[in-house]
Amino acid sequence: MTDDDILTSLKNVKQLLQDNQSLKVGDLTLRLKENEELTVIGWTNFIHFENLTKRQSLIELNEIKNLFRLMLNSSKNLAEFAENKTIKYFLNYDDAGKCGIEICSEENGQIFWQAQVRED
Repeated sequence: MTDDDILTSLKNVKQLLQDNQSLKVGDLTLRLKENEELTVIGWTNFIHFENLTKRQSLIELNEIKNLFRLMLNSSKNLAEFAENKTIKYFLNYDDAGKCGIEICSEENGQIFWQAQVRED
């Protein structure tokens, strides 16, 4: 996906993101639920699940949040779309395309662990 494709997607975010549909924008996947909850999903860079640690997972979750903030600052359409919506951030693990395993998430500054990963 080129930068122009990403900008076009962000311009048309209202049309492209409908209830329970997802939209891949760059390295993130956006999903709208019941027109009030915007889920932002990013994927860990780790290939082997057993190498994940809580500390590294939190670093990657923070990178997802920062990337989404950059998108909000770059796209007035996305910023207006996200306004007044609850935003949930997720870090997922891609099991070689078989499934996406949720590792952890953040909502309103609170961290939730969906997977058991090792301590540092």
